[in-house]
Amino acid sequence: MTKPNANAHRTAGHPVQEKKKTAWFWWWENPTDRFSFLLVFVTFLLFGATAGLYWATRNLVQDAERTSERQLRAYLSGKPVRVFAFSPSIVAEIESTVTNHGQTPASQVHISGLVEILPYPLPNDHQFPFLPVAKSTSVVHPGGTIQGHSVASHLFAEDEIARAVNGKEVRFYIFGKIDYVDIFGQNRWTRFCSSILGGKNLAIVARGDPNVEVTINFEPCDQHNEAS
Repeated sequence: MTKPNANAHRTAGHPVQEKKKTAWFWWWENPTDRFSFLLVFVTFLLFGATAGLYWATRNLVQDAERTSERQLRAYLSGKPVRVFAFSPSIVAEIESTVTNHGQTPASQVHISGLVEILPYPLPNDHQFPFLPVAKSTSVVHPGGTIQGHSVASHLFAEDEIARAVNGKEVRFYIFGKIDYVDIFGQNRWTRFCSSILGGKNLAIVARGDPNVEVTINFEPCDQHNEAS
């Protein structure tokens, strides 16, 4: 006698086995479920596209704002224009002109400066000196100018002046800084630095006679001429 197959009742239920094979994609056999899946998928793509469009538009707006700010903001520069008479008994003083090259006013303008005798040319990576704190503030309108004054921190000896007048090994330097606020409320600054070319005109000024006025030539330094 043939022994009954113990698994006959299992194999007889072939549809059940087929259902197990296809259970993982049962939702695809139902049209309603297929539509729901596609709807979710399309919605997800739409969300991603909307998010990408938002960030792209946001970056464009920010770039436009930065461009507008750069075009409209104030830009201040400093340029030394005059050396007052000085001597071993008179402190050296240099006058500078500050100009607004921008299209909007600069407010809370502070100008500070210092006159020193230093090696020529300046050593590489020469540190910008600590400047005295400016006490007064001004507003400079577009195209407008104001004057600033920088003085030495001490009197220069006669031999120091003679060497600086020669201008070969050491020179008179002016270090200046302009702090201001632009129309967008941003704090800005400009540094400027120049040396005085030696020669007979500087020797005349170094005699200390306030009634004599001559043309003095300045040379911008390759350091400390920068702005924010």
